[in-house]
Amino acid sequence: LKCDRNSTLWKSYEAFIRYSYLPAIERIGEIIDEHGHLMEPVPAARMKEIFKTEGNGYGIKWSHAPRMWFYSHMLAYVDSWKELLSKWDDGSYEEIRPSIDFPVGLLRFNIEMQQIVAKVEQNLIGTSQL
Repeated sequence: LKCDRNSTLWKSYEAFIRYSYLPAIERIGEIIDEHGHLMEPVPAARMKEIFKTEGNGYGIKWSHAPRMWFYSHMLAYVDSWKELLSKWDDGSYEEIRPSIDFPVGLLRFNIEMQQIVAKVEQNLIGTSQL
């Protein structure tokens, strides 16, 4: 993709990625590293119901995929942005976004896990945070 790297548009995009977007997704990655083990895995049958597919879109069936697949994908996505910014820092501007897709199912996956935990809380203490 060719564009003027001195343009206002490019400078605005690069500033957004460096100072807003990347710090936000890095924080998500930190939360996953620090607290992801506390989330309740979603059963494979429920993943099929939620996403209406047999697998995760990358050739792995839900019955074989690691239960925290979305978290692993998110961490790879964060690292791919760091790699891209390193290329920009070295003067290579051929790419404007990383090759790894954002794990779009992550939000739905988190909501489902929170609902599982909320049911357990409700049963144990009579209330939940949801």
